[in-house]
Amino acid sequence: KEYLDQDEGYKKFYLNKINELSKINFFLTNSQATANELNKCLPIQKERIINVSSGCDKSIFFPIVDQNLNKSTFNKLGKYILYCGAMDSRKNVRRLIQAYSLLNKDLQKEYKLVFVGKLLYKEETEAKNWIKEYNINPSFIIFLGYVNDNELAELFRNCSLFVQPSLHEGFGLPILEAMSCGAPVIGSNCTSIPEVIG
Repeated sequence: KEYLDQDEGYKKFYLNKINELSKINFFLTNSQATANELNKCLPIQKERIINVSSGCDKSIFFPIVDQNLNKSTFNKLGKYILYCGAMDSRKNVRRLIQAYSLLNKDLQKEYKLVFVGKLLYKEETEAKNWIKEYNINPSFIIFLGYVNDNELAELFRNCSLFVQPSLHEGFGLPILEAMSCGAPVIGSNCTSIPEVIG
């Protein structure tokens, strides 16, 4: 509802698509949570919805055995807690920043909070306002912006913790990628996230 109320043209397009979906024979979903949501929210019989789950590219996101190949170009980060993704409200980033602010200052100094992903100017400004609001030293939080898949895998392999605080995910691919790289992962207990973490 939050997304549809922002743009009347998009709302019309979206509702038209929902109408067209009712004519499809079978639906393949990327998680059981998505399958359940589809069955609950639309007049689609359960038998027409098949969960095929999802996966990640093992050539990129599985641990590297040769330790010489795993020398990080991000060594300057030191120890860090990693978040990867967008910053719209369902991603719950404000709560992540607030939770980080509750760590004592020594822990914050030891473990930076690193954000990966291309952010809109508005999103980054909002995040920086939260950092001020929660009285966090700005040098403890790092915005890396866009990184390619190989760099992302490297960040996963070297993080102290990967966090996915989302309130709603269809699957949550970064969680699977992080775990596949050997990262310790913590996530919310909403929608597909417990399904992916296991």
